[in-house]
Amino acid sequence: MGTPLKQLSAFLSPKVLSPQVLSPHSSRFLLVSKSDRKIVGNRLVSPINQKSNSAVKKLDFSTFKENRLLSDHVKINVTDFDKGIKASTRKKDILINTPNKYDIIRNGVEDDRFLNILGKGGFGKVVRAVHKGKTVAIKIIKRSQFTLREKNALDLSHSNIVKTLDVTENQMETFAIIIMEYFPFCENLEEKLSSAGEDLGENVVLQYAKDICEGLSHCHSRGILHLDVKPRNVLVCGSVCKICDFGNSMKVSEIEIPFIHQGTIHYTAPEILLGKLPSEESDIYSFGVLLWQILERRNPYSEIDNIDTVIYMVVKCKLRPDMIEPKNELSKLYQACWNSEPSNRPSLATISEVLSKNC
Repeated sequence: MGTPLKQLSAFLSPKVLSPQVLSPHSSRFLLVSKSDRKIVGNRLVSPINQKSNSAVKKLDFSTFKENRLLSDHVKINVTDFDKGIKASTRKKDILINTPNKYDIIRNGVEDDRFLNILGKGGFGKVVRAVHKGKTVAIKIIKRSQFTLREKNALDLSHSNIVKTLDVTENQMETFAIIIMEYFPFCENLEEKLSSAGEDLGENVVLQYAKDICEGLSHCHSRGILHLDVKPRNVLVCGSVCKICDFGNSMKVSEIEIPFIHQGTIHYTAPEILLGKLPSEESDIYSFGVLLWQILERRNPYSEIDNIDTVIYMVVKCKLRPDMIEPKNELSKLYQACWNSEPSNRPSLATISEVLSKNC
């Protein structure tokens, strides 16, 4: 997700804006609690009953049997620590069960030296874990009004969407946990495009685009707008693309004024930047920018380093990533997707048909 847009009229005022301006076979888990405990080397250092000037009591892992309870919420499986190998060199999957869920939503997970980190950013972190005996990915984020939007994905089930299994939060606690299906050896589409060099052919990226189009169509058929369609929010799992991150999504039936948008500006439809309510066509605009990006292998508006200027130019000057006269059916397609008038944008069915003909 990007930065929330508040008081859009202020953003667009001339004074403010100016164009110048986890392994499934593993049985070794680390359950982490944010407390005063610290792991140093291969020992657990605990300040329990510690006075201000007293020495820290040290607990040797060798004194504990496998899965012995060290506290109400922390379990250490010591068989994971091979003789002569430091604990800090081994990564663990978090075991998600009821007590540990509540420990995480209360305290979060700060020390990730021992975690299998799948992703990290301003939103929080994505970590590999085990839930009900299955390897999963969990997103740990600070609780906000946008946490509720993640729940929009709970009823979505499609081969081109990362399945959201559960969202755990509590109004009295700081953090929230989003449990999602896990795919090994995958990367987001942005990373794929930058790392693949010239290896990806047009047919491959068009199949990626078709996958995203199909996933987005399923969202819309269930009355869900994604509202943050971009390469970073698409996972490439083998040869299949899956839409993820529904933190900015909305149910069509629940959209109301004031609407706070937290999508990435470079992919955001101009009507949203103007403060109007989003629609299915707003997702189609974002898809058009994504389609241009995967075909041209460039980032939109990379020559503009001021986000306010991007907003001004897109809204007032109708700037788009590609202003050149369309040269083929695909360039006509993505330019049609970012038409300033939402009703003039093609439907997802039309987009899918054009992509299928060109694959």
